[in-house]
Amino acid sequence: MKIKKKTASWKDIVQFYELDKQQSTGGDRLAPKLTDNHIYPDKMKKMKVSCAAQVFSQRVGAIMKRLTSISSPSVLSDFNSPEDTGQLCLFIDNLFDSANGSTIKPSVGKDLRGAVTVNSPHWEFWKKALIVLESMEYETKTKKQVPSVTNWIKTIKGLQILCKRLLKDGFKCILLRNFNQDPIENFFGSIRSHGVRNIKPTCANFISSFKSLVINNLTSSHSIGSNCENDDCNGVLDNLKEFLFNDNLTGIHPLEDAEDAIITLEIPIPNQQPYASINSNSRAYVTGWVMKKIKKITKNCHHCMTTMHSDAVLKEHMVIQARMYEDCNLQYPNEEAMSIFSYIIQMFNFNFHKFVFKSYLKKSLNESLVQNLPLNYLTCPFHDLTDIFIKTTTNLLIYSYINHINRILTKGEKCNTTIQ
Repeated sequence: MKIKKKTASWKDIVQFYELDKQQSTGGDRLAPKLTDNHIYPDKMKKMKVSCAAQVFSQRVGAIMKRLTSISSPSVLSDFNSPEDTGQLCLFIDNLFDSANGSTIKPSVGKDLRGAVTVNSPHWEFWKKALIVLESMEYETKTKKQVPSVTNWIKTIKGLQILCKRLLKDGFKCILLRNFNQDPIENFFGSIRSHGVRNIKPTCANFISSFKSLVINNLTSSHSIGSNCENDDCNGVLDNLKEFLFNDNLTGIHPLEDAEDAIITLEIPIPNQQPYASINSNSRAYVTGWVMKKIKKITKNCHHCMTTMHSDAVLKEHMVIQARMYEDCNLQYPNEEAMSIFSYIIQMFNFNFHKFVFKSYLKKSLNESLVQNLPLNYLTCPFHDLTDIFIKTTTNLLIYSYINHINRILTKGEKCNTTIQ
């Protein structure tokens, strides 16, 4: 695929995905949302637009453009042109945003995800996007445009005509995300699922199912695996759902853990990794995410943030720089914060198998980490920064661990050998 004499390759995305899995030790992926279902054709869910949006995202595009800066030549030898592929990902991400505005004011860093107005940036972007799309072709014998590219050209031209007409007729702004039929698809999905398998309802069956759904609305309105999003239609039996799914019911308590809460942790022996540069940038980025969570927990405590924040831009901050945008909340962690996070993640991956079957898993793990980590550095006169840092980090790592195991069991992904 060519864009102004630039070549993007799906092979680069596959290599980026495999590289991200290889450099990660669990909890420090650069693109944690990507799975085999996003990358490999035999596992793709072709009707899921969200999968395409997550591949052609700002995160993937920005990091791939910086791969040449954070990777060694030996690592890059398997790539064709990661910078050009990253450029394509950023273009597709902006293209999705320009047709998906759901709020009057755009979200931070996403100027095209807002409403279309007379002076919004959509018009200038669509003008340039048409030039790019019309010049885009696949490297095949025929070199013809595929239907997806042709249809995007038609969509943009249609949106231009429609928005101009609506704005001329007095509309102040247009939310393009509302131009969809997801609520209708969800409604018919509910009708078809009523009575287990009501795929060919007669008029009488349709009326009967509609009356039943209006009365109780217990059947999910969201079609599993469908190419539409939930329309947030709430049912009337919320109390029943709360009883069925709420773990924090009054008067119900988990069994007490009779075992000692603190377990002796084994200290892993550090070894040189082939992807050390990428991994250090990845961990710096995730440490910055932990800092952002702590900033919210401590209500932007100046002492806490000063303790963890770096005044200078370090070599480990290249990924953070790649994803930086105006008014963003990305944080630059200092060497001490990154070192502590790296130590926690190594201890976690080396010892977590001891805690998996314990009650009060997080409490036991956190107390054991406190006994083994040199955390005198994390101090604040107003908050227990050590405790907050450990809890925030372990919450992330436990979620990542369980998510990885679920992908292995349900989607057949390969096990990460660094996770026991």
